[in-house]
Amino acid sequence: MNDQSKTKDALIAELQALRQQVARLESQLETPSVPSSISPRDQVDLSPASPESIGPLGGFTQDLRTGAITWSPGMFVITGLDPRGFSGDLRAISEQIVHPDDLAIVHAQTARMIAERQTWPIEFRIVRHDGEVRLLRSGTQFVLDEEGVPVEVYGVHFDITEQRRLADEVQTSAHRYRFLAEHIHDVIWTMDCSMRFTYISPSVERLLGYVPGDILQRALTELLFPDILAEVTGELVAIEDALATRDCAPAQQRLVLPLHHKQGYGIWVEVVTSPLCDESGNCVGILGVARDITERREVELALRESQEQFALFMEYLPGAVFIKDSEGHLKFCNRNFAMAAGTTPDQILGKRSEEYMEPEAAAAFIEENRSVLQENRVCRYEHAFPAPDGLSYWLTIKFPIPRGDRTPLL
Repeated sequence: MNDQSKTKDALIAELQALRQQVARLESQLETPSVPSSISPRDQVDLSPASPESIGPLGGFTQDLRTGAITWSPGMFVITGLDPRGFSGDLRAISEQIVHPDDLAIVHAQTARMIAERQTWPIEFRIVRHDGEVRLLRSGTQFVLDEEGVPVEVYGVHFDITEQRRLADEVQTSAHRYRFLAEHIHDVIWTMDCSMRFTYISPSVERLLGYVPGDILQRALTELLFPDILAEVTGELVAIEDALATRDCAPAQQRLVLPLHHKQGYGIWVEVVTSPLCDESGNCVGILGVARDITERREVELALRESQEQFALFMEYLPGAVFIKDSEGHLKFCNRNFAMAAGTTPDQILGKRSEEYMEPEAAAAFIEENRSVLQENRVCRYEHAFPAPDGLSYWLTIKFPIPRGDRTPLL
């Protein structure tokens, strides 16, 4: 039996086997600029393809002289139509299932293919019998008569709804990730097992003055100040050992490092690293996030310096100084206060007045403290404390220390 005398039944049988034979059509769909047609003497060669790579498919043939169309069972699955009510009339079927917004496009593309005697893939939506909208991609081939005029067409409709949905989700996720990577101030990066950067987000230019291409394939140690290397050697060795053994522990590490800015000055960054592991649990690299903490560090250093200056000032102040919370616990005292109580600061910190003072004096102190906090004002008191040569008299000034929404100190 030659190709020209093939019956429609033989074509339908061939289409039903296309789930294992769609490589040529898939190639055509990927390169729509390549036209396709066959003559009666051509042997149709459809090489095997992986059915897992596509969604549901259905085959069809159409006699272009009569307009009659025949479907494979897969087409009824895709469209949800009942085979028993199938009319075989292309225009009636198209108007029944093709999405109204796509119908004119399908007709126009079909007419153009026939006129140009070439085929190319088209995509269009259908509305199933149950109202669900699906997206199809159609690949076709012409059968030409002896004069090269298309007399019959056969092809395959692929349901690509899920593939398109997944592709859209991937594209959306990639867009979101790209937006975050390009706009957040933190720098996201990855390293391979040799501790060389394999990816770094564009925000590195704001942090260090380098574009990502300047950083890639460089080692972290090349960005560190030499003076700091000795201080972080232990942490870096731990990371290197984990990479060498492909061990995904430790799960996370935090480092504070000074890095070179391109203009020569230093930037303090907080770096948090986590291992990148494959499906077998082997470490294949490092994922890291670097944050500029230069301002925070400067504030912390200024605060620490201020606290040290305050402690020195209080320590050598001739008077006795103390700070208590609202419950009477001693939060701070200088050496003179502790000496007046006959002890040392470390022996009384955290204690209440009755734990280191005589009962009568403690009761007076507690009442005074309560009055100062309750009335929220500065008060002056005179006290007499035992001393080696008799009594020592003190003028005590007490006042509340505001703490925003929290209970004030004394």
